[in-house]
Amino acid sequence: MDIKLLEIASDIKYTKKLSIFSHSANKKNSICGDKIIIKLNVKKKVIKEIQYETKSCIYCQASASFLSEHFINKNVKLVAETLGIINKYYEGQIKMMNKTFVKIFNKDNFKRKECVYLPARAFFDALKLK
Repeated sequence: MDIKLLEIASDIKYTKKLSIFSHSANKKNSICGDKIIIKLNVKKKVIKEIQYETKSCIYCQASASFLSEHFINKNVKLVAETLGIINKYYEGQIKMMNKTFVKIFNKDNFKRKECVYLPARAFFDALKLK
């Protein structure tokens, strides 16, 4: 396992409790049982606050931490475009991805792709993207 993955997963600043939020999603990986709850405060189409709770493996935790850090204070449209690229990458429709995202979403982690992809699915559902 890559030490960078462990470092990303250990960043827990987005695990704080949000009592008031505008968007949320609860997802479960049917293959391994990983669970994630994402809560977001979106104001004027910008994600202002993020909270996630996981009962999951290190891959899912790292992905949740990474995506939270990347999506905070971003416009929902940009987040939707990024999630679309991640989705196309996992479906094999594109071969390359932004090098920032390769830290998590890469071929070395492909055997655990459902674990890594679960937080992206949660963000997608929370924002009610199509």
